[in-house]
Amino acid sequence: MDIKAALMEPKTWMIVSSVVVVVMLGIGPMMVDSGDLADLAEGEFGEFYTNASDADKETIEESVEMDAYFFGATNIALALFILGFAFLTEGTTRSKSAVFCGVSLILWAIYSQGELDMGALGFYSVVSAPMIITGALDLKEDE
Repeated sequence: MDIKAALMEPKTWMIVSSVVVVVMLGIGPMMVDSGDLADLAEGEFGEFYTNASDADKETIEESVEMDAYFFGATNIALALFILGFAFLTEGTTRSKSAVFCGVSLILWAIYSQGELDMGALGFYSVVSAPMIITGALDLKEDE
């Protein structure tokens, strides 16, 4: 199979998207260290964190750490979900799955941030776009 044919396959982009999500948005947030944790807590809570006592700061950091871990674990689960569709389906079903998985990632970007965060939405859209496009083009060819 040549490179052009491989890049036109929804399966290829489902695998690439899954790997990107696992590495950047799954493992990364789960591996937050204490220095980054303080920065995340300050960014999320602002002056409330800055002016808090040491005990309160520790509680806030624990909460932020749990949120980051949950975010990472959920992204890994979504990536496994996409990989399952990539390897366990074929033909028209895989094309539909690619579109479905791409749109699901974009919706997760909106939901996971709790607001319309354009940075997260942009990142997930860039990761999802090849899946959606190749899935839609493959569906068009099957007609």
